[in-house]
Amino acid sequence: MSAGRRLPRIGYAPWGETLDELVAAGRAAREAGADTLWAGELHRSATITAAALTSVADTARIGTAVALAFVRSPVTTALEALDLDELSRGRFVLGLGSGVRRLNEDWHRAAFDPPVRRLRETVACVRAFTARCAEGGTIEAGGPVTGISLRGYRRPFAPVRPRVPVHLAAVGPAMIRLAGEIADGWIGHELGSPAHLQDTVLPLLAEGRARADGAPGRPGGRGGPESVAPGRSDPPETTAPAEPATGPPSSSSRASEVSMATPPAPPDVSEPTAPASPEAFEVTASACCAIHPDPRAAHRLAAGGVGFYASVRTYSPLFAEHGLAAAQERVMEEFRRPGARADRLGAVVDPAMTRALTLCGSPDQVARRLTEYAAVADSVKLTPPVHGLGPEEIRAAQAAVIALIKELHA
Repeated sequence: MSAGRRLPRIGYAPWGETLDELVAAGRAAREAGADTLWAGELHRSATITAAALTSVADTARIGTAVALAFVRSPVTTALEALDLDELSRGRFVLGLGSGVRRLNEDWHRAAFDPPVRRLRETVACVRAFTARCAEGGTIEAGGPVTGISLRGYRRPFAPVRPRVPVHLAAVGPAMIRLAGEIADGWIGHELGSPAHLQDTVLPLLAEGRARADGAPGRPGGRGGPESVAPGRSDPPETTAPAEPATGPPSSSSRASEVSMATPPAPPDVSEPTAPASPEAFEVTASACCAIHPDPRAAHRLAAGGVGFYASVRTYSPLFAEHGLAAAQERVMEEFRRPGARADRLGAVVDPAMTRALTLCGSPDQVARRLTEYAAVADSVKLTPPVHGLGPEEIRAAQAAVIALIKELHA
């Protein structure tokens, strides 16, 4: 099926009703050709799921997509990243996201504001800790919102890599710019499109990369290696890219300032707050993938997830960008009815919404859509549809996605 088609690298986020089933799905996806196995955080812990997946990863990478950045201390996040990098033999990607306000404040009683600065400082803390924890002495990093101060601490065993790649999930403009500025990669929301990447995400990432060129900790910058610029005021961020509250060579069609590449080699640890290098930045699109020979059945599979996100006002800009504002409003009207559930809104989702924002259709249709990502992303993280579906339906949907991955790599 892949003959004559240029494709991005394909990653997969496996599903399982039990952890054993999830790991078995991860093994099947890796054997089919998935280059990265991703672990999400909602009904399971991202880091523990990622640890379980290392047992079947073989040569594939393991990543969190995403771990919630504010509900763990930066030191805990850094320790889990180092342990996961050891378990995966140096193939771990720490994907972090802020999550939405309600998830942080109501579910975890974790501070959320100001999210952009908080995430900036969290990454600075994680990078400083992983770079220096084996040396002993003092580790101080972060800023007035989130910081660490360790004196006399020494981790008595060296990390596999003193620099674990940090990718940031981001939906809103301020967070996307932040990803471009400080991260080693960006991870997209599972609703999206190649056009959204090209027209909205890549320019914002490029703005962040440009800002990084003169920022503290970057070549040519003015500040120290783990400092956060004093007085920096990040734009407000009203949307967050985590789980909901519930490479090919670069193409000339990409934004020229955003350079995408294969996973970066361990960088110089003297700059723990900066991305590994401008050339190594990795763009990972995400897509809910629903495959069925009958396109109408594929739409039905994907519609539950689209309805779930359409019920949240936070995602209105994404729907509006695709000309789907009225369609989203119909979903929100249904959700306001007494007794409505966010994961049971598929019946009022317009097929135009699933066509625009998911990969749904026959195997050939989905394969063709995947080729459109080759010009704008290094890789695509595929997820099976789950919202509004029973376990057997999800199993069948997952099997279809893994079968497609295998065909694409045949």
